[in-house]
Amino acid sequence: MTLFKEIPLSDEDYFRAVILYGANVASYKFALAESIIGIAAEGEDFATLTDLALPFSDALCRHLGVQDKQTTSRTSRFLDMLRGFNRGKIDIDEKIDSTARLGFVNLIDAFHVVHAKEIPVRFFHDERKLPQPGIRLTDELLKMAADVVAPPPSTRCAQHTLPLPPRLCVSRRLPLFAQRHLLADDV
Repeated sequence: MTLFKEIPLSDEDYFRAVILYGANVASYKFALAESIIGIAAEGEDFATLTDLALPFSDALCRHLGVQDKQTTSRTSRFLDMLRGFNRGKIDIDEKIDSTARLGFVNLIDAFHVVHAKEIPVRFFHDERKLPQPGIRLTDELLKMAADVVAPPPSTRCAQHTLPLPPRLCVSRRLPLFAQRHLLADDV
């Protein structure tokens, strides 16, 4: 007797799995997911680490304003730098430079790992070793980003009504639970 029917997984299912079950020990995967969707929604298929650093660090800074603990590690030079930015101790240029240097060290390698295995779909390819270090967004991500819609003016999450920044887009195919995780840093 078969209890479960095996169904094929879509690209959106794999993206959801990365967000919900990815092999990251910090909240960085949420910020990276938001960043790459935003870049792909603009039609770009390549992002330098510097290009990626601004939306990525902005998402993390917003989330640090809500919840200071972002990792299982006791200390993080990268998060300490972002906290310094939030307190006005460093400027935006230093934040971007530090993020490009420190923010993606393990994240890019770990992003596509779920339950200790690489997922069969890639949403970007690591091009950090090329003369212009960055990531190349895949057709799968670009196709998902083409389906993004502007979110409603606000959404409920954890008993808070969240005003959403107009630039934030969420795929209508992501389940409400995943949308809430992507939006949770906007509290």
